[in-house]
Amino acid sequence: WISQESAGKAIYTVAATIPEASGPDTWITRPSSPTTSGPPMTAQCKGRTNAGERCTRMTKSKNGYCCEAHRLSGEEKHESKATVADLSADSPLAVLREFIDDNELDVSKATGGHNCRTCADIFEDIKAAMPPSGGTELTELALAHREHSEETSAHACSFFFVHRKTILSSQEKTLPRFQELEQAGKLVKRLLTREEAFSGDLADTHLAVSHRWFQANEPDEDGEQLRAVQEYLKENLSVEWVWYDFWCMPQEPRTEVEDARFRHMLGNINLLYLGFKVLLLLDMSYISRFWTQFEAWLSFQQATTKGLQPASEDARRVDIVPIKNGLDFKEGLVRFWKTKTPDEAFAKLSDTDVSVTNESDKRNQLPKIKNLDKEVKEALKTRALSNVLAKLDLKA
Repeated sequence: WISQESAGKAIYTVAATIPEASGPDTWITRPSSPTTSGPPMTAQCKGRTNAGERCTRMTKSKNGYCCEAHRLSGEEKHESKATVADLSADSPLAVLREFIDDNELDVSKATGGHNCRTCADIFEDIKAAMPPSGGTELTELALAHREHSEETSAHACSFFFVHRKTILSSQEKTLPRFQELEQAGKLVKRLLTREEAFSGDLADTHLAVSHRWFQANEPDEDGEQLRAVQEYLKENLSVEWVWYDFWCMPQEPRTEVEDARFRHMLGNINLLYLGFKVLLLLDMSYISRFWTQFEAWLSFQQATTKGLQPASEDARRVDIVPIKNGLDFKEGLVRFWKTKTPDEAFAKLSDTDVSVTNESDKRNQLPKIKNLDKEVKEALKTRALSNVLAKLDLKA
């Protein structure tokens, strides 16, 4: 990945591959050199993933593990043993660690609800942090990682939105994907904090659409979902900004920067469905999909200082619009989710009859459900305290 000289120190080429399946491969190699001693740095993780499978990651830690799985209170927690700080002092990667430290890059990130740092993640951060050969500026990918790290530390996430005028004025069968809308200047980026989301302050002006994808690369090929959104906006004049995943998240094929953006937003998707008004486009298959059911449950919840509570009928933020053959399932969907607690939602969504295209999405999102109650309490209590202190300052 890297081959250059800096400040008189040799930075050796580090070759790393992540095979599809585990095996006796050499995953990290430090080439022999007159200025280094000892054998090449080679290791294969001896641990197992949180799915119980042999870990297929590379490892730099001395103990030969990059991850172990622990089952706590019915919830699997993926714990990384390898961190940038574990790099051995004589490793050429230690130079990269110095670069990261000197530039105050935070490479400790939480992914998918786990405090998880696999070796592959660390290598991606190191690779992203390095300037191009001979250069000193951080790459665009490194800047994206830094922005995401700063936002995570602040319990926030930047999302992209489409303005109602763009949607209502469209004469196309359906709106194009994120990349085309961004290039055309049709998207607006804004930072959303968890306090802002959980407070419900944005529910009148911001809308999140919950829907199923009818094709793998196009969720709304016949435009029925766009027409439903347009009709909704005509009837709900207070809604200014709309979030719909195909329009507002980078779609495949993605660049490295776009993929980093996508993963960061995906990990914070609950902020949208807990804090905004939700338009639920219900078809027959909606009730069997993990993402749609997760979003539906979130939309029936209300954030309070006591944690998540099922919203009363008057306080609900969700509007259900049946499309295709969804009309007969509306009452059943409401009855199924309207009173579910976080623990009950976790149990229901964990069932094998709730399908998902990418199984890792389900593994990563489920643990968040159990943490949401605590997060909501902390966020709203912090907000309440801030409001009290602000009033005291005004009186002073």
